[in-house]
Amino acid sequence: MLSGLLYAKCPQLLEAKCFRAGVELILTSPADTLTIGAVKDASRRGWSVHAAAAA
Repeated sequence: MLSGLLYAKCPQLLEAKCFRAGVELILTSPADTLTIGAVKDASRRGWSVHAAAAA
């Protein structure tokens, strides 16, 4: 139960820190990370799509 409460609070804390620092926070769906990794990093760096999504 305690770990669930901390996990739920993490995105709120991150958003508040970014706001105070003047940094734009762009939220993406976890399903989109594979596509983003494939488009931006995989072919350019010679990585597999899965390695690029994890980076």
